[in-house]
Amino acid sequence: MAQRKLGQILVDLGYINDDQLWDMLEEQKQSPGTVIGQVAVRMGFVTQAQVTEALAEQWGMPVINLEETNIQPNVLELVPQTMAEMYRIMPISMKNGVLTVAMADPQNIATLDDLKNFLGHEMRGCVSSGPDVEAAIAKYYADREESIESVIESMTTDEDTEKKIRGY
Repeated sequence: MAQRKLGQILVDLGYINDDQLWDMLEEQKQSPGTVIGQVAVRMGFVTQAQVTEALAEQWGMPVINLEETNIQPNVLELVPQTMAEMYRIMPISMKNGVLTVAMADPQNIATLDDLKNFLGHEMRGCVSSGPDVEAAIAKYYADREESIESVIESMTTDEDTEKKIRGY
């Protein structure tokens, strides 16, 4: 089955009309590499939330509002911050061996497969806006940076202690 185009989904949802879609496509030609959702927001035709809803529709995933979601610390431990930033995902929950993540870019279909291979869990995706995913990463992983720094510091301290013991 062919994937429905995001622009057509925005029309089907009633967020834009056909004329606006054509305007967006012309504008997109002027900005190679820019996705149609970004063009639509930049032109003021739709909101980021409407694009997120259309992406969810396109990829058959639910939308999740990260501002209203409470993420447990044990779930954060399953995904390193660098991986969350690189893939633009936020871990949400772990139930019955399935890790659910909010994705800023559900169009990157390799993300869930990569995460499954790296993390060793079955994966389920939800859609959230890029700014919301980035804000959640900053919010939830902020406290963890200090603990990572302390782990690195303790490793250095252990090496220094070992060198002193050996007399190097």
